[in-house]
Amino acid sequence: MTKLAETDQLAIEARALNKRYKDQDAVSDLDLSINRGSIYALLGPNGAGKTTTLKMLMGIIAPTSGQCSVLGQSSTRMDSSVYQKIGYVSENQKLPDWMTLEQLLRFLRPYYPNWDKDFLNKLLTEYDLPLDKKLKAMSRGMRMKTKFLISLIYYPDVLVLDEPFSGLDPVIREECIDGLLDWSQVGNRTALISSHDIEDVERLADSVGIIEAGKLELDEEVDSLKERVRRVSVVISENATLPPSLPSGWKNTRTNLRNIEFFDTHFDPDKSEQLIHAILPGVERVTFEPMSLREIYVALVKQNKKEIGGKYGSQIHN
Repeated sequence: MTKLAETDQLAIEARALNKRYKDQDAVSDLDLSINRGSIYALLGPNGAGKTTTLKMLMGIIAPTSGQCSVLGQSSTRMDSSVYQKIGYVSENQKLPDWMTLEQLLRFLRPYYPNWDKDFLNKLLTEYDLPLDKKLKAMSRGMRMKTKFLISLIYYPDVLVLDEPFSGLDPVIREECIDGLLDWSQVGNRTALISSHDIEDVERLADSVGIIEAGKLELDEEVDSLKERVRRVSVVISENATLPPSLPSGWKNTRTNLRNIEFFDTHFDPDKSEQLIHAILPGVERVTFEPMSLREIYVALVKQNKKEIGGKYGSQIHN
């Protein structure tokens, strides 16, 4: 069995992580390393294994096999000293509905030595949360802001967020993101975010992973990913005949008469256009366009459905 690395640089680590339910693999042989001070986004379709992975990291469920750790301590044996340094926000996270927000804060305060009263007051004002209102009487947006509040005010070293922006209106989403950004500016903070709101993730994350069918198919810095993927449009001459095969790095190729469109997962500003002219006959015009993280994610996932076991440009870094 692969041992977890002994390094102070890693905030979160998983090695050969597996979770099996009866005859179904929810997570399969997953390796993940997240450095301290980084914000990492875990993307994937519904049922891909994102929530299961986060729950194993948090010690909520045990892996079938493999190992995972947070802040150097095994997730299956974390003690209170580590939990005091971890925040967890989930759309399905339950709150003690019989309490008011003030009662909940008083209950939690003794468990967290780094509780920051000034930050608490700042967030209470920005989130516009009433201390005397019972949690069960709060709206969905207020409840999610409460979850952010109670996970940020002790400045955890690691924050794990499972679909934190799901179903929130734009104003409440911005308020939650602002609180997250305030937290991230103090010390060497690390966040792991699983979300379908990719536009928000793109603003926050410096690295991204894509998980499908329990397998981590991509693990890369966001800037690197956006730099190496381009949408390409090519116009060829009227009588040109396409070759029988195209480079594997050209994904989701579509042809319509003289127009060819694809996305290039190995874009090189010095070589890509030369390669197109060398492979395609009668090239009259070539256009390269940068893509947003959302566009890249959708394109890669759609392509991977066509290629069983296909990797996204061989960019796994373990």
